[in-house]
Amino acid sequence: MRKFRFFVSAIALPSAAAIALATETSAKDPRVEPAQVVDGVRSVPAYPVVWPEMPAGPSKDVYLANCVTCHSQLYVLMQPPFSRKVWAAEVDKMKKTYGAAIDDKVMPQIVDYLVSVRGTGKK
Repeated sequence: MRKFRFFVSAIALPSAAAIALATETSAKDPRVEPAQVVDGVRSVPAYPVVWPEMPAGPSKDVYLANCVTCHSQLYVLMQPPFSRKVWAAEVDKMKKTYGAAIDDKVMPQIVDYLVSVRGTGKK
């Protein structure tokens, strides 16, 4: 049986779709390295990923300095709109549960930014 190793960022695709996407992308983009087979394991070629620019908002620089060290900007943009209370709880969870190195002083600034770009307008 063949083994496949996939590295598809932010989107989980079925194996055949991932291979087709990687093959199609590598054929069109000269920056893409071709797939390799090592010990019977075929890699999917890495290809450049263009991440979306985060929208302007208050304290965007504080958000970028503290949040994208652990997850992509796309991850935040994929979230549904949350209230200020929920965003505050999410930022608190990142610090207390996942160990994000966020200074308590900047947590309200991060929440302000998240509310400005993905907020519901509710407290």
